[in-house]
Amino acid sequence: MDYIDEHKKAFGVEPICTVLASADVTIAPSTYYAARGRAPSARAVRDEQVRTEISRVHKENYGVYGIRKVHAQLGRDGGVHGRPVARCTVARLMKAAGLRGVSRAKGPRTTLARSGPDSRLHGEIGLVPPVEFEAHYNITTPVRHPAPREIHASIKPGT
Repeated sequence: MDYIDEHKKAFGVEPICTVLASADVTIAPSTYYAARGRAPSARAVRDEQVRTEISRVHKENYGVYGIRKVHAQLGRDGGVHGRPVARCTVARLMKAAGLRGVSRAKGPRTTLARSGPDSRLHGEIGLVPPVEFEAHYNITTPVRHPAPREIHASIKPGT
């Protein structure tokens, strides 16, 4: 419908419908005109009302509320025009409007775990300090102690 609206002044409705039919998108000009003259559906009207309320709740809460909390707040407010709103409707309309909540998840990690056989030698956590930190505080890598099996292999019987 929007495509036809954009190009009907340049080409006309019937030629556009003919080209669309050759691309396996069959739409009759009468169908286009009937859809243009039709009133919006009940769902479209309701979605616009709910979208307005979702935007209000999201804005009143500093853009922090996500789907779950917006749905809960609408429930506490008594719904939209006295009718409850389904959670999936809130999710669909928030996604379409580009509204999201703020996550409490941790931010990016700034230290990386060291890999290799002596990765546990820098402390309990296993994180390696930056090279500048090691150089500034004269930190040296501890000496690796042999594992018990290596000790037993080095002991010869009868010595």
